[in-house]
Amino acid sequence: MIAALCAEMSKVSALADAGTPALLERLDAAQFANELKASRELADATWSEDDFPSARIASNAPADLVRAATVAIKVALDEVKSAPHAIDVRTHDDALVIRAGTVPGLNALPLVSGGPGAAPVNVVRGGKGLSLIWATFVFGQHGIQTWSHRDHKGSVGLRIPLVTI
Repeated sequence: MIAALCAEMSKVSALADAGTPALLERLDAAQFANELKASRELADATWSEDDFPSARIASNAPADLVRAATVAIKVALDEVKSAPHAIDVRTHDDALVIRAGTVPGLNALPLVSGGPGAAPVNVVRGGKGLSLIWATFVFGQHGIQTWSHRDHKGSVGLRIPLVTI
């Protein structure tokens, strides 16, 4: 446990010291969604998605971005383990929007962080180590917005900016 926390703290420290690097690589949004779906941690969720064949995400570390999204979604889904989970991936206003939660939570979660019922994500949840804090640093480097729904604690939204090729 202590070794895991030390490793996570090292990752957080490295990101905090790095500043905001240039996002030079392009990650296909469909590939990103497929890597999320292939994640063992999210395997039990029901997925729905739009077709986004030409959408691209700018990144400096695509594997970290996939891992950070997986962490944020898994932390939200763990809040309500007993209910079925759903994940929706679609493009909206030049962004890839991922919403996850229980079915009622997903239905209530707006497509934007300023929508009705939207609330900030609680990054200091107990029992999660520093993984969500690390994910927050990764999101900050990529200009990603996160939100949840005030009445559905097991929900999370991610707005990932898309770039043109």
